Amino acid sequence: AGVRGLHSLPDFISPDEERAVLAGIHAPGAESRWVRSGRRRVANYGGVPSSSEVTEPLPPFAASLLRAIADAGIVDERTTMPNHMLVNEYVAPAGISPHNDGDVYHPHVAIVTLEGAALMDFWPNDGSATADEQTDDPPSPIAQVLLRPRSLLLYTGDAYGLRHGIRHADVDVVTDRCVNAEIAGVAVGDEVRRGRVRYSVVFVRKGR
Repeated sequence: AGVRGLHSLPDFISPDEERAVLAGIHAPGAESRWVRSGRRRVANYGGVPSSSEVTEPLPPFAASLLRAIADAGIVDERTTMPNHMLVNEYVAPAGISPHNDGDVYHPHVAIVTLEGAALMDFWPNDGSATADEQTDDPPSPIAQVLLRPRSLLLYTGDAYGLRHGIRHADVDVVTDRCVNAEIAGVAVGDEVRRGRVRYSVVFVRKGR
């Protein structure tokens, strides 16, 4: 199952870089940024997510990730260089309901996963049922991506237009919809335990 604009890179950062970013996330003074949003906590850098205004520069601990993203050619420094960052903290079994990012952001999102793993589903953005809803015959997503620690997920174009979400579970089961199973080192039917906590560092650019 292929979706245009959906890309995954394993081991995008090193364990040392992961530890440095986590230290920045938990630095003194950063605790005041956290707000509860559903089953997760979120810290915003660059402004309010729902507003198109950029009100502050990104923090120093984001610099190494931004440079790695730029050096990999994942963004154009003139047009799609991120200017907003969201750090999501998920304590297992927490997930996030399927949603679409809308038109506040440029349709070019990069996510770096830290510490834990999770399976992300991609669904049509047409209001149809998803596996989170109570149905006798749960539907299958269009695609799935296994988010490994230190990996990078990029979704743009067609993939940005879909809804994406993560199920509420302690263990994910890999299906034939997982587009990065081979590079993530898993096979259909494998069970992947989430771990106690997972951080999702989401880079976006406000404005089109």
